[in-house]
Amino acid sequence: RKQGGGFDGLRMERWLFHGPGTLNDPAQPQQQGGDPLQCIVEEGFQPLLAGSRTGAVYGAGTYFARDSAYSDGYARRAADGTSCIIMSRVVLGRYAVGRAGMVQPPLLPGHGTRHYHSLVNSLESPTIFVIQDGACAYPAYVISYRHGGRGRAGVAVPTQLCGLVCRGNALLQAELRRLLGPPAGPAAAAAAAAAAAAA
Repeated sequence: RKQGGGFDGLRMERWLFHGPGTLNDPAQPQQQGGDPLQCIVEEGFQPLLAGSRTGAVYGAGTYFARDSAYSDGYARRAADGTSCIIMSRVVLGRYAVGRAGMVQPPLLPGHGTRHYHSLVNSLESPTIFVIQDGACAYPAYVISYRHGGRGRAGVAVPTQLCGLVCRGNALLQAELRRLLGPPAGPAAAAAAAAAAAAA
């Protein structure tokens, strides 16, 4: 229990967010000359070649976040102001707290060859997850959105959900809208209400 515990499907397999970075990001060498978002969608995650924009604070690998707001800091930014992040299904297995310089998870207690499966920032309430096996994460959904910025009185304008590639999963769409904020504008609000009624 102290190091990730026995099997618990709710903890060991999760929906998590990933920010793929921007075009020609020097911190992501495997994606030079291409769109990092498209590379992940077409080829999957490649943890051993992942960049170090986070400083690899919790060890080497591909980083995922529980909260979309965190992944937004590493989102793919387009010239038109649209941002994209990926929502992935991630198998975490048993996890241990990571630290800078770790190239693989530590050994399980009492085992000379078996390691933990992933790394986290906290055992009690993890919000950041690191995997080192690309087969453990499936890039299921691409979420595109725009930040609303600030209005005239300095009040935050809601983020606009621009697009969601999710093969018609109405429940997931509703959850993402809850996480990312309501769509902007009367037409978008009407569309959101219609989608909610259809769900």
